[in-house]
Formats: sequence, structure tokens, C-alpha cells
Amino acid sequence: MKLLASTQASVPHPWQNFKHVNWDKFWEALQGQLSSLTQPAEFTSMEEFDQGLNAFQLAVSQTITDKVPLVQLSPYTKRWWSNRLAELKQNKVRLAHRAYCLQQQPAHSCHEEAWVASQLYASHLDEAKDWKWIEYLESLTDSTIWEAGGMVTAPGTDSGRAHIPNLVKHDPATR
Repeated sequence: MKLLASTQASVPHPWQNFKHVNWDKFWEALQGQLSSLTQPAEFTSMEEFDQGLNAFQLAVSQTITDKVPLVQLSPYTKRWWSNRLAELKQNKVRLAHRAYCLQQQPAHSCHEEAWVASQLYASHLDEAKDWKWIEYLESLTDSTIWEAGGMVTAPGTDSGRAHIPNLVKHDPATR
């Protein structure tokens, strides 16, 4: 008996990248879409207003679809990264630089602040990675559980194994 299971990674869905829009062409296309709409100068009923609004929304969404480029999430993206982690890292780097500049004064309080910021960043980083790993495990289905099993039981030379945190269930009473 053979068991066939798919080991393909899920494909990230593309989304619009408004940072790379050519706004001149976008506004030109939107004006072309809006000029083709025939609407009264004044709406006399709610039905006319709803029709006009729907036509406007359709013109805008069609222009976005046509003129806004799509981006796709890289498979190497750290999906557990958050804005909070970025802030903590920035603070840690800033304080570490300050401590480095004052390394000739070991009693200065900035050394303690840098150490605390580093520990705080490291703990939040570990929590984020653990949370993402647990979220991944909880999202497994019958067909994808084999993929997770392969990651966990792969030999030590497999580079993926080193990045998977060990799951330890802590007993709150003995903590």
C-alpha cells in the first residue's frame, strides 16, 4: 500500500504594491474610466445614487487591477516578524551603539540598558518564533502532517531541523 502525500509549500497570494505605482498613468486611466460613466448631475433617488456609487467603485477597482503592480511574498520571508520586533531591534541596536561608544566608562548606566534591551528583544523574538511554529502545527491537516513529520525526523545535517524550536509543554504549577 502506497501513501501519496503532497510536500509542496503553499504558494503565497499576490497583492497590490501601491509603492511602485506610476501615478500619472494611474490617474490617466482612472479619468478615462470615469469619463465613460454617464451619471446625472444630481441624484434624485437612492437607487440612482447606489448605481452611481457602484459604477464609481467598479471604475476605481478596475483601474487598480490594471495599473497597480502585484507583489508576491518571498518564500524566504520571516513570517513571524512584526512591527513590535522591529521597534525592539531598533532600540536594542541604538542602545548597543551607545554602550559601545561609552565602553571606556563601564559603570555608565547605558551598559545595563543595552543588556536589558537585548534580553527583551531576544525573549520577544523567541516568543514570536515559538508562536508561529505552534500556529503552523495547529494548522496541519491530514495531508500536511507528513511534511511536518519529515521536518522533525530529518537527519541533523538537514538545515531545516536547526531552525525548528523544540516544543516543551510547561506545567504552570512547577514553573
